Amino acid sequence: MTSNILTIKCPQCGSIKHSSLGNEKYQCEGCGAVYFVDKNDVHVFHHQQSEPKKTIQSKNNTINIVVIVCASIFCTVIFGVIAVLQVLGSEGFFESKPVAYSAKSTSDKNRTNPPATVNKEKWTHKNIDIFVYKDTPYLIMKSKLKISKDDPFSRREEQHFIKIYDTQANQFVGQFELPIDEKSHFSEPIPYELRKWDNDDFLLLIDKQKLYRLNKHNKTFEYVNDTMFAKQPEFSQGLAEIKFVSKEWGDGLYVYTNKGKHFYFYPNIDKLYKDDEFYKARTGATPLPANFSVRTAFSFSTISNDYPDENCRLIQYEYQYLPGYPREEAWFKWSNFYYTKQNQAIVIINSDTPYEKVLLEPWLKKASRTLKYRDFTPDRVYFFPKLLDDNGDSLLIAFSTSPVKKDNYVIQLLDTKDADIRWSYNFPLTFNSVKAKILNDRIILMTADKLIQLNHDGKQDFILDTKSLDSNKE
Repeated sequence: MTSNILTIKCPQCGSIKHSSLGNEKYQCEGCGAVYFVDKNDVHVFHHQQSEPKKTIQSKNNTINIVVIVCASIFCTVIFGVIAVLQVLGSEGFFESKPVAYSAKSTSDKNRTNPPATVNKEKWTHKNIDIFVYKDTPYLIMKSKLKISKDDPFSRREEQHFIKIYDTQANQFVGQFELPIDEKSHFSEPIPYELRKWDNDDFLLLIDKQKLYRLNKHNKTFEYVNDTMFAKQPEFSQGLAEIKFVSKEWGDGLYVYTNKGKHFYFYPNIDKLYKDDEFYKARTGATPLPANFSVRTAFSFSTISNDYPDENCRLIQYEYQYLPGYPREEAWFKWSNFYYTKQNQAIVIINSDTPYEKVLLEPWLKKASRTLKYRDFTPDRVYFFPKLLDDNGDSLLIAFSTSPVKKDNYVIQLLDTKDADIRWSYNFPLTFNSVKAKILNDRIILMTADKLIQLNHDGKQDFILDTKSLDSNKE
């Protein structure tokens, strides 16, 4: 039988390269396997494994095959993941989020700058007093500036001022910035007090240490510690604390020195008083110098515990006055003044103790240096009255028409000679913290947040809301 073997392949690795060993045996040059050929059956039979030195080469080939297979599997997985991500991306699962600005950029041209912070400013004002200079009324205001930022994490800032407002020019003409209390969590100012002395002389006391006086010409508060206290040797070691005395005691200060001493000081006459000296000067035990004058003033009587049914009376009185000296104001109120036959006040009171119904007690008449007084409008009734201003010729008063409520107020201008009512004006607002000034041709009324001007006939010219005035308009 004729054999037609065209190609002999290694039964182990498939290589056709081999070497003949005789007797129809062959050895594969690729893997070293030994095999023989059955020519009758045309089959190739595996005879034995490769020799030991060829085994290493076989293992290397196997490792290569494993590496190739693993690489193929890895590539297949990677390409699969990429395909899945592309599908998800097309569905919008991985849309990029917009950002306000980037923290890093490769060029200034492409860099996105953060948005600029915008400060919001808001002014609020509260009227606290009024004065007239050269026939022009000016408001003194307590003003607050709130500065807030767009950033919600930024702390709101506040600044505080005493401002001067020209009511004729309708603009702010002066201001004093109040120092901020560093201990405050809400940017509150250091404690201060504004006090009006005679002749509309305004003083501003900061933290019981620094004293300022309003210069009406310049509309500024000027520091006066160095000049006001300079002439007194007792103050040469410095001042530990400054206070205003009670309003009814006149234009004075209560001062503690760094040496621990304290005095009553009346700077307009540049005079110091110790406790006993001050008491005598204030209560009239020490007479005024001979150059005093006699003034005429007005006052409403107050509610009486002894006579609760007595209505408030408008009292006109005369008293001794000298600018800058200690004094006691006259307080008129119906009361029982008990006395002995020797006309001396007593302490123990019983049903047999004699008394007299008086409107001004004798001791207070002496202390206030009151010479005489009278009921200026005996036939009129006033509920919750208040004196607003007195320029010598005219008296401006206000009172409620209700005996139980402080509302429905009426403002009247009276003639100081005969008590004639020149005109009446129904006040349109809540009567609270009202102050006023009588000018030659008009009346200025002020509340905490409103300014009202009346003409000489008591007719309203205008009402101005002063709470939110533009402080930048100067």
